[in-house]
Amino acid sequence: MEGASAFDESTLTGLQSVMYVTRRKPKELYRNITACRICGDTNLADCVSFGRQFLSTTFVDTNEGHPLSDAKVPLSLVLCAGCHTLQLKESVDRTSLYGDYSYRNSANPTKRMVLKEIVADVIGRVDITKGDAVLDIGANDGTLLSYYPNNVRRIGVEPASNISWADLDRSIAIINGAFSADNVKPVMGQSQCKIITTVTMLSGVQDLHTFARDVKSLLADGGVWCIQVSYLPQLLDTLTFHEVCHEHLYYFSLGTLKSLLEKNGLSIFDVSTNTASGGSIRAFATHSEKARKKTAAYDDMLKAEAKLALDEAKTYAAFHKRLLKLKATIKSFIRQEHEAGYTIAGLGASSKANVMLQFFDIDKHVLPYISERNPDKVSLRTLGTDIELVSERRARHLNPDVMMVLPWHLKSELIRREKRYLENGGKLMFPMPYPHIVTRCGETLL
Repeated sequence: MEGASAFDESTLTGLQSVMYVTRRKPKELYRNITACRICGDTNLADCVSFGRQFLSTTFVDTNEGHPLSDAKVPLSLVLCAGCHTLQLKESVDRTSLYGDYSYRNSANPTKRMVLKEIVADVIGRVDITKGDAVLDIGANDGTLLSYYPNNVRRIGVEPASNISWADLDRSIAIINGAFSADNVKPVMGQSQCKIITTVTMLSGVQDLHTFARDVKSLLADGGVWCIQVSYLPQLLDTLTFHEVCHEHLYYFSLGTLKSLLEKNGLSIFDVSTNTASGGSIRAFATHSEKARKKTAAYDDMLKAEAKLALDEAKTYAAFHKRLLKLKATIKSFIRQEHEAGYTIAGLGASSKANVMLQFFDIDKHVLPYISERNPDKVSLRTLGTDIELVSERRARHLNPDVMMVLPWHLKSELIRREKRYLENGGKLMFPMPYPHIVTRCGETLL
């Protein structure tokens, strides 16, 4: 993610300060915005509150003595009356969010498929030849870049300091730091990028105008910027509330994304949606002065959004009401299973899972452990809620009666992976996009 450094005071003018005192020294953990991050309008309507939560991006060796283990930060959304961008009310210190970022693209087969498909999709829209440069911002472990042909210059920017690129093809250049044109140009030289990709990370950028202008300055004539990010209409429709977390500052529609890019000399010409992250928009943009003809898909999406009242607070009030109903259903199911003497564990740890668990009031007393296949996470614990992350092998030995599937959008993959568990009488509980149970006999709604 971009912006992993501490607060830049120049971008936070006008924010209300809230102090969190660690056991070592005072630290500014978060601030409430008083003006829209994009247009500066001070008319912000409170829409949805998820209560106070521990930072979802953080997993720890132990919660005992950890300075953030007793620090809950409000998680709430506001709607700007000026540009109609739905955004997080709180701005959390980037270092606290990304100091030890544990997610790896290569560890997730479904994510690898998504990234491979993105590369194929964008290459089909650009005249790319040997020696052309491509740039991935928020490159993580370099998985997306590995899907490009070897005869192009592959460059990634990744601020996380705890990722190893030792196994990555040596022809792929990784800039380990925050994204800016000034950081990239020394590596690029006089070249410009035929393709720039930002997958899921745009919603975490503090200063989007500077970011977009930097992308424009690096983009070649005829080049394409491919953006994939969580899509607000799908989030509302499928109740994928776990996309709302302290690392995601914005929740985009095509309309708000279009407005942002046009203000910075860029023009979206085509769009599509997909099921990644519970529902994402993939937008393709180029220089406004080199704008391409808009596709029918672009026009149709804007027309569809116009009917959704995304600029009205009542839309989000209805969303929140549905969330509370879902929460009651999940808590009732867990209570009934416990009363019947059944054991329940989690399946798949992530920052999104942490948001979900906290909203459902689930901690180690409700869910004693989570099965996790990423070896970098095994033996860690969720921040504050103190749920242990155990290996898949250990979880299968413990053999819980029910496994609550946290990466629910990987349903098909996980059902295949847990086939033996199901055949032996286990139950997979999927809380989203609708609460249901999968057993060897089929699917049952909660």
